This record gives sequence, C-alpha cells and structure tokens, in this order.
Amino acid sequence: CPERPADAIAAVASFADDVRAAGRNGPWHSYDIPRTVTKRTKIAPWCPPIWPASGGKDAAGCVADAIEHFATILEDTSRTDADRAEALRYLIHFVGDIHQPLHTIDDGDQGGNCDPVHFGVDPAATNLHSLWDSRLLSVEMRRGKFAATAAFAAALDTRFASLFETLSKRRVNDPEAWAWESDGVARRMAYGKLKPVIAPEAVGGTVACAGRRKSVGTLHIVIGDAYASQAQPLIYKQLARAGCRLSRL
Repeated sequence: CPERPADAIAAVASFADDVRAAGRNGPWHSYDIPRTVTKRTKIAPWCPPIWPASGGKDAAGCVADAIEHFATILEDTSRTDADRAEALRYLIHFVGDIHQPLHTIDDGDQGGNCDPVHFGVDPAATNLHSLWDSRLLSVEMRRGKFAATAAFAAALDTRFASLFETLSKRRVNDPEAWAWESDGVARRMAYGKLKPVIAPEAVGGTVACAGRRKSVGTLHIVIGDAYASQAQPLIYKQLARAGCRLSRL
C-alpha cells in the first residue's frame, strides 16, 4: 500500500475488516435488529454506547453510533492528522456496512452468516450474508458487461441522478434511519423472497451457528434467477445511497 496518507479511498475500504480481529471491533460493523421486531423502536436495545475493546472484552456499540463517533473525530481539527485519517478509514467502511441489508438484521444467524444457500447451478454452498456481500453483485456486473468498477460506478451515477439530487437536499446525516431502511430491505427481500422460507427464531431465543446451519441446510434453499433479478435493483439502489451519503458525510 502507498505511504499514508496517500492511500486511495478504494484501497482503504476494507481497513475496518483488516483490523477487526486485532481491535475486537466486530460489534461496530452491524446493527443487529432482531428479525422478530416488526416495528421501529429506539436504538438502545441493540446499540449500546460505543466503547473500545478493553479487559479482554469486545468493543461495544453498533455501526450507527460508530459512524457518528468517527464522524465527530474527523471533523475535529484539534485532533491529529493520524487520528482523523483513521476515523475516515473507519467511516468509508461503516457507511458501506450500514447499507448492506444483512448488517442490520439478526435472526440468531449472525446476519445470514449461518444460513447456507446454493446460488444457481454452483454446487458449493455459500451463505446468505456472503451472497449479499458480493456474489449477487459480481454476477450482475458480469451480466451488465462492466469489466471495471469505474464503468459500473458511472452507470450508477446516470441511473440514480435524481436520487442523488433528493438525498443531497437532506441536511441531516441519520445513520439510525439508514440502518432501519436497510433492515427493511433485508426483511422484504433478503429473507422475504427466500423459497422455502426460513422461519424467524423465537423471541429471545438463542441458537448456535452450527445448529442453525444444520436446520437451514435441510431446507436446501437455491437462489435462482427470479430471486437475483428482484434483488439486483435494490442492491444497486443501496450502493447509490451509500455512495451519496458517504460523499456528503
């Protein structure tokens, strides 16, 4: 990587994942709204005040308050350049995370990480989270003949010009609202269009990932063209929202 601070935005987009294990900052990447919650409520139950890892315990907080925390550091000109640069690296990643629907919902499955599915004719199982992280997008990019991400980004600029104009008029950055918006996509599409359906876990219930994989695996869920074609426009829109909001932030 180039010497700091000459690294490009794209090069540091994975920074928060690169330091995730060492910094024990896993909770900062998601907003685990239980799938059984059907009405928007206060943030507190699933997002305690942000706090770094200490005493062998993971950091506290969620992606919504992590965005607010690091935005405050970035805009504080009394902080060192190194502090503000690190805050920017976190922001680039977390604004992306909060717009990935599976980062804003939890069904005892770590946001779909414990839900095995098969994608098309690929015999190897993946999981629902990975599908929404990259695989649905990469397939659609190839189908759209976008060999480079720059061309894909340019296409999004054209497609969502009116959305950018609307979002740019909003003066307030509201990560909590962004999380609930993404959660709605997860409910309606990511889980809602699965066939067969994965029944929500009971309120307050806990399940080990291995047990969840086994039970969901018996459903033999195959993600085909019908699901992918419905997911694609929502993924594009989430990317457009994320890019616009990151630039404003």
